[in-house]
Amino acid sequence: MVGFVGHLFYLTVNPPIDLSGDEAQYWEWSRSLDLSYYSKGPLVAYIIRASCELFGEKMWAIRLPALLIAVATSVLTYWLTRRLFSSHKLALGAVALTHTVPLFVAGGMLMTIDPPFYFCWAATTCLAVKAIFDHSRFAWFALGLMTGVGLLAKYAMPLWYVGLFVFLILDPASRRWLRTPWPYLAVLITISFFTPAIMWNIQNDWVTFKHVARQTGVTQKEGNFLLNPIQMLAIQFGVIGPLFAIFMVQSVWAFARRTTSFVALGVLPDEFRALKFLVCLGGSFFAMVLLLSLRAEIEPNWPAPAYFTLTIVVAWWIGKNLLIEVQKTRLRPWLITHVVFGLVSAALLHQTQWLYAPASRLGIHPRKFDAQLVKMRGNEEFGIATQKVLDRQQAGTFVIARAYQEAALLAFYMPGKMRVYHIGSYLHGIDQTRASQWDIWPDTNLLDPALIGHDAVVFGDLDQAGVIASAFESIEEVDRVIIVRQGVEIRQRPIFVGKKFKGVTRPQKGSF
Repeated sequence: MVGFVGHLFYLTVNPPIDLSGDEAQYWEWSRSLDLSYYSKGPLVAYIIRASCELFGEKMWAIRLPALLIAVATSVLTYWLTRRLFSSHKLALGAVALTHTVPLFVAGGMLMTIDPPFYFCWAATTCLAVKAIFDHSRFAWFALGLMTGVGLLAKYAMPLWYVGLFVFLILDPASRRWLRTPWPYLAVLITISFFTPAIMWNIQNDWVTFKHVARQTGVTQKEGNFLLNPIQMLAIQFGVIGPLFAIFMVQSVWAFARRTTSFVALGVLPDEFRALKFLVCLGGSFFAMVLLLSLRAEIEPNWPAPAYFTLTIVVAWWIGKNLLIEVQKTRLRPWLITHVVFGLVSAALLHQTQWLYAPASRLGIHPRKFDAQLVKMRGNEEFGIATQKVLDRQQAGTFVIARAYQEAALLAFYMPGKMRVYHIGSYLHGIDQTRASQWDIWPDTNLLDPALIGHDAVVFGDLDQAGVIASAFESIEEVDRVIIVRQGVEIRQRPIFVGKKFKGVTRPQKGSF
């Protein structure tokens, strides 16, 4: 609750960061509610729309659901830990531990698909405990429903079942469930939630399936199959904290050995079964993402669901080690170091602009160490400047952005909140970006013949191949917006006015 109040204050009183590109994209989706969307299911759009209907089209209203979901997820962490280990202190420790992990801190503040997806993953795990450990048949039904809801947030949700079946196979006491219809009924319920996405994709040339297949390396291999896993592991050490990562490896290794370590720590049979459950769910998902990295470049947040159960394993391992005198003096300094690292990292994550001036004096530009948050500064200024240029143009002038995320950010931060077109997917070579929802909506599709002959405000640099310039009879730079923080220039974007739009054509090579 303290974290919720602190983040709410952070987002409502002179917030140092604007919406991210993904948040703006999902907000734009929420203005056209549908069965599904280009790259994701509809859950995030419906959540954002509900909040904005209650509180208005405001940045904090978009992010408020993420804060509430983070609180609910902490409650689930507490419940699951206490239910499995019958310890109030351990449950509180597990919750406290999550607040020292930078990835969780950021995920609890930004309203992307990850907060609802992570919550559904946590809730499904808790329902699995009710189904397996408390022998509740109704929980199997609820489990299937919750996994289906999570699927509407992110299509990786059904992979939760892999960890479940690994546990059911490895745990003798739970194996009997494989001879009942309940786990399979849960899977069928979850699969039924694919129906809206399938119906939508039938009408839209299966764009989601093409996009996911490419993103996961099914149809197109990305990166180096040897370098990708190393890069993924290195990034994970950074986003969850180096010491926390080491603690996680040590705790899972202690479980895997199954010998003298557990005897020395006084592990009871019920505790061992609980640990097996947690490791199977978290370890299976992490292993799948690691295997996926052989063909695709992994985003930093993809392994996050694995950490829900593995964090509890770490909390248990730390608690047990602190109870043993011989281990106490060795572990405590490292634990304190991790907590300090986590708290300092969380503070800096909220106010990284404090580092801009000293880093600049050392010749280090903020983009080198704060690239993601630099992209979240100045978006409101860009939107206001673009609106001013638009207001000076004749009626019928529309707005174009190079990237779909910039199109969404402009739409949100321009006072008129008009729709903005995305031209990136029509460009060539290295300038071409993937297609997006903007290429599907009829009122943001640049192939619309009604746009021919109209002027346009073009936000962002022109492309190297000259596609943007050739789409107009003439084009002229009319403004250049420079974003400065702590006396350091961190971003700049030109704004052009193109006269008499002639149209664009889609490149032969697909961009899904």
